[in-house]
Amino acid sequence: MKNKSVSITKSNQLMSASYFLTAEEQRLILACISKVNPLEDGGLLSNKKFYITASEFRQLFKERKNVDVYKVLQNVSKKLYQRSFTLKSNGFVIESRWVSEVGYHKDKGMVHLAFSPEVINHITSLKRNFTSYKLLNVRNMESIYGIRIYELIIKVIPSKTALNFRISDLKNILGIDGKYSKVNDLKRKVLDQAKKDINKYSDLYFDYKPIKEGQRIIGFTLLFKEKPESEKPQQAVQQIANQLPDLSDDFTDFSEIEINDANGDWLVDDIDF
Repeated sequence: MKNKSVSITKSNQLMSASYFLTAEEQRLILACISKVNPLEDGGLLSNKKFYITASEFRQLFKERKNVDVYKVLQNVSKKLYQRSFTLKSNGFVIESRWVSEVGYHKDKGMVHLAFSPEVINHITSLKRNFTSYKLLNVRNMESIYGIRIYELIIKVIPSKTALNFRISDLKNILGIDGKYSKVNDLKRKVLDQAKKDINKYSDLYFDYKPIKEGQRIIGFTLLFKEKPESEKPQQAVQQIANQLPDLSDDFTDFSEIEINDANGDWLVDDIDF
């Protein structure tokens, strides 16, 4: 499988769902989603098993050579079986597991998983309100939050907007309610780590600015723009890693988003959380 051509397609609703997955758990989910035709009838995938070998996983995500990838996949699969996500649909708050089944085959060095029906609804039969991106743009990310924040912003790239989040809303989407009560910890352990990953490994530049109420930081504006073709990962990942621009004043061409609507509620683009 040539990872330059591997694409990930999800509904925008799933990209904006509330959940926490480790970096390895996200990689396994993405590896399996990459095998799905987003136009396919979801009914055909019911109970379908997606197989991932250790060698395939290593190729997709450049796992370190001294790592027992099969053991990683086995441990990740076991944990993934317990994971869930939450989203809103037709007025309901839906909580669903990611997978309905996992399996391991040590002799063949592979694992398999079957997606839950709710996940299948958000990766197949997609005709509108979905986003596709190249796996190449996230495969080397090391932090838990790099892929998540990349997905939040990639789906609004066509409209060239910034995203505003209250701290509580952003933490809810990232599945870290109750953590990082100090803003500096949230910046250092979440946003700065995502910024490092996205700027180094993806096709985007990412930065953020605090939103203040008086002296108190109550939210963040996520800023982003596409890199020139010559700086996108398939051509110059390593060359630009240490030459990242300061983005703090470089977003004048992006649309302004009002922080409050007429009712005093925050606007969070089209994210339904």
